Amino acid sequence: MIGAENGVHALFRKILPHLPSWGGCVAHDASNILKSAVPKLCPNLTKFSGALRTYLSSGSLHRKRKYEEVCADNGFVSHAIP
Repeated sequence: MIGAENGVHALFRKILPHLPSWGGCVAHDASNILKSAVPKLCPNLTKFSGALRTYLSSGSLHRKRKYEEVCADNGFVSHAIP
C-alpha cells in the first residue's frame, strides 16, 4: 500500500503533488490530523460527541424516536447507536 512507485502514496502524489507526507497510510493522515487538532481547536466537540453517544444509547425509547425524527426531518438515515 505504501509502495514507492505504485503504492497509494505514489499514485495520490501524481494527482496531488502538494500532498504532505507524514508517513503511514494516506487514508489515515486526515484522521490523525483531526485527532490532534480537534481537542486543541474545539475541545467541547470531543466532549459533545462522547456525551451525545451516551445520551442516545442510554436506552430511552423516547430519545431513540426523537433521534430518528430529527434525522428524518433533516434528510439523514438514522442508524443504531453502536
